[in-house]
Formats: sequence, C-alpha cells, structure tokens
Amino acid sequence: MKLAVSTFKGQNNAFAPRLINTEQAQKATNCIVRNGNLMPRKGNSNVTPAPTIANNAKTIFLYQGTHWFSWPVDVDVVDSPIAEDEYDRAYYTGDGVPRYTNSSIATGAGVQPFANNTLGLDYPDAFSASVTYHDQSNDLNGQDPNDFESEPESGYLNLETDDDETRFYVCTYVTDFGEESAPSVVSQELNIFCEDDSVTLTFSDTGGFGTQKISRRRIYRSATSGDVTQFFLVDELPVSTDTYTDTKSVYELGAELETEEYAKPPENMSGLIATSNGVVIGFVGNTVVPSEPYLPYAYPLAYRQTLQDKVVAMAEMSSGVVIATEDKPVIMQGTLPDSFTMTVIDAALPCVSKRSMVDMGEAAIYASHEGLVSISQSGAQLITKDLLSEEYWQSLDPSTVQGYRYNEYYVGFYGGTAGFVFDLRRGDFFELDFYADAGYFDSASGVLYLMVDDALTKFDEGEALSYEWTSKQFNINTITLSCMKVFAPSLLSTNVALYVDGEQLSSFPLTGADPFVRLPPFRGSRLHLEISGSDEIESIALATSPGELNG
Repeated sequence: MKLAVSTFKGQNNAFAPRLINTEQAQKATNCIVRNGNLMPRKGNSNVTPAPTIANNAKTIFLYQGTHWFSWPVDVDVVDSPIAEDEYDRAYYTGDGVPRYTNSSIATGAGVQPFANNTLGLDYPDAFSASVTYHDQSNDLNGQDPNDFESEPESGYLNLETDDDETRFYVCTYVTDFGEESAPSVVSQELNIFCEDDSVTLTFSDTGGFGTQKISRRRIYRSATSGDVTQFFLVDELPVSTDTYTDTKSVYELGAELETEEYAKPPENMSGLIATSNGVVIGFVGNTVVPSEPYLPYAYPLAYRQTLQDKVVAMAEMSSGVVIATEDKPVIMQGTLPDSFTMTVIDAALPCVSKRSMVDMGEAAIYASHEGLVSISQSGAQLITKDLLSEEYWQSLDPSTVQGYRYNEYYVGFYGGTAGFVFDLRRGDFFELDFYADAGYFDSASGVLYLMVDDALTKFDEGEALSYEWTSKQFNINTITLSCMKVFAPSLLSTNVALYVDGEQLSSFPLTGADPFVRLPPFRGSRLHLEISGSDEIESIALATSPGELNG
C-alpha cells in the first residue's frame, strides 16, 4: 500500500489535520504552487538606488512612475482623474486636512511630496455694489420733460421704462489650475433704468489666500430668460483688482455660472479613492462624500449620502464602489454622483481594519472578524471560511491586517510580525515569515513594492526563500511503511521530517534527482510529513515496499 501527495496546495486549518484533503497542508509557509508542484516563493529585492523614504513609513506611493511619496501615517492617495493632467496632480487624505500636490512642487530633496496645497476653495467675501446713473435728460432730443416721470432712486427722468432691469451680482475665485470656487453671497438688489447706467463693484478680498493658488476673480450677474433667472459671466480679472465697473449689455454676457453647489471637502475627510468615471470619493463618519466628476476639489453637499453604520474603508470594483462599515457592507452604484444608489448587503461582515481593504478588480477584499471577505456583484462571501479556523484567524489579530494586491494574489501583513498570501484563482492560503510596514502595487508593471525593515523592496523578485510545508495526518493503523521517495528533477536543499502521533520519527536531508529513503521501523496511528527547503518538488510517496513507489 502507498501514501502519496501527487499535487500540492496551500494551508487548511479549518478542519482537523486528519480530515483535510491529501494535497492540502496543515501549515504552508513561504511556498507557492504552480502546476501542482511545490515551489519556494522568492524573497524581496532592494530597490536601487534607494529613494529617500519617511522614517517608519506606513504609506508609500509611486508618483508618475519615478518618484516615491511616503508618510509615517496611514494616507490614501489617488492620481488625478483628469486624463493627461498637465499639472500631474495627486490628491490625498490622512495627513491633516485633504491636500494635493503637483509636478512643480511635489519633488525635491528629502522626503516627498516636497510641498502641497490645501484641497478645496473658499468662496469670495461679500462685496459692495453701487449704480452710477446716467442723466437721461441729456437725451430728450426736443421731447417735453413733463412727459416722463423721475425715478426717486436715480434722481433722473426715465425716458424708456422698457429698459428697466433688476440685477444681482456674485463672484467666484479661479485658481492657477482653472478651478472655480462656489459663488459669493448674492449682492443687494440693483435697479437699472437706462442702458448707459453702470455698476461698480468693490472687493476687499484681494490677497492672503494661503496655498489655495487663487489668482483670478470671475464676476457674474443675473439675467432672465423666459421664466428662469440665472447668473451669467460678466468678466474675469486679476484677484488683486479691487474695483470693477460693469457697462456691458445683456448681449455681451458669457457662460452660465455652474459652481453654485460646489463645496470644500470636510477637513476630516479620509479614505480617498478615485473611480473609473472620474469621481473622487472620501468619507467622514457614516457619510460618503463624492466630488464632481473630474473635479476633485469640489464636493457638493447634495451628493453626500449618510449610511446607518460608520464607514471604515472603500474600494472600487467592476460594478460599483464597495463601502465597508462597522456592520453590513454596502455597494454604491451609478454613473454620476447625483444618481448614486446604495444597496446594503444583508450580511453582518464588518471591516475591522481600514488598511485591509484592497481593490482586486472584479471584487474588493477586506478583513473581518471571521476571515477575508470578498464583495462582488454577486454579493458577499467569506472566502477563507473553508480554509482558516476562527481560532487561527484571531491569532493573526485581524484588526492589524494591511492588504495589497499582487496581480491575482491578496498579500497581507499583520501584528508587526508576519504575513500571508491568498491565491484568489486557486483558493490557496500561504503564510509569510516576514513583515512589511507599507506597500504599493504598481499595476502598470505588476510589481508589488514593500517597506521591509525600513528598506524599499520588490516583493517576490529576490532569492528563493526557505519554505515549510506540513502534510495532513494520514491514518497508518493498518499500514507498515518501509520506504519513501521524493520526486523532483534535482534536490539541493530539501529536508523531509516524519512525525508519528505527533513525535518526530526521523529527519532526512535529501539531494539529487528522485531520492529514495529507507524508513526506520515504527508503529503508530497517524503520520504526517514536514517538507522544508528551497527546491521544486513534484510529489512525494511512502510505501510498504520499493516496488510500490513507482506505481
């Protein structure tokens, strides 16, 4: 009779060691499985030349493919949603108030980003407005002045009442980047009686805008079309200009004001993500805060939606945005933020670690109390349910889990000590014997960068690690095993230890191709193998006689 492991898989401790499948392991560390063969995972290779990274970095971000941003705190960073943004802006939350940087200030000596600006724009201060009336008596052209009434407000005759107009004014700020603020408060009512009347506006806010990069002011005035009154552009001028006189006719007005609903992001907004339709989204407490599409400085109040539970993390997936909360997850769907809809998934799967949330493309994955949760178009699934016991998962301290995408793998680290890899395609779970403080997956190159021992490294691109793979427990009550064979092209550094009823029977250092081993006599109820090393192994077999090994 023969016992054989002909293919290898990852770890399963959700069931007793005697009940897991033959190809599964009680424990699998630093391994990968390809084509059924057991292989060592590669270690990390240092990035050279080493960039300057913040001390004790908890967040790293590759900016424009060449520069490394880093922070000693948990920060959420997104590239500009504007295609081919000429300013190469990047936006982030978690380091004080929401901020952004751009190519002219982001890079420099030392830790980057070198400098930043506060995200969002204040609206202009109130301003004064007054009318200078034209003396219409100069335009009588022989007409009897007694035929016309005088306007008490202007003090002049009113020759043509059809020209009377009631106006209001507002103004907005405009930045060096072309961003336009919400409008000021509306001016007082101004009555115009003649086309030659003019309005003079006086501004007090002509400087002192900090890092908001405000350089211009746009002036709008009201005009009526049909039954609708809107504000239309009168002029744009340097923000340092303190007065402006409007002499334009209604036919000279420009575009309609579009920023009435714009607002700054909340100062304590966090969790920033950017969606494929150009909307940047953050959250505060249990409120989701979307931006105007492709305008990540403007967050209209009307777009904000409040959930029943506090938001912990967000990530986009193929069919919407996953919002993980302290209780039930939510899927937010829609093209534009004014039509976003919220669907609460009826599953008590709270997110226990914000940093565990990862966008995996078709799904978003995060850590819950019970294991890794996958949220996709088909709903919520506890994807480690049949692999990891509750006791084991709790031993990882799930509240400390931070996760990263690595192609089709979810790579996690926990507790400041170790990590794991979950293969989404095959459903395999493997442990890692090292810890990373921060990480960044560059989807363009397929490289996962990690901060390991304060050094920036590339995951899975170094020398082969030493792995450990522990088999299931085989029932040997009715078997007398006498020999073992490991099938491999060539072994250079492999050891196989045999355990009977929990006690080590023997340990065999193996070298060469397909090595054969005679086992010492033994009796027992259960046997398991512990394979360690850094060689690729195809299969392993134990038999009652040598002739059975090649069967």
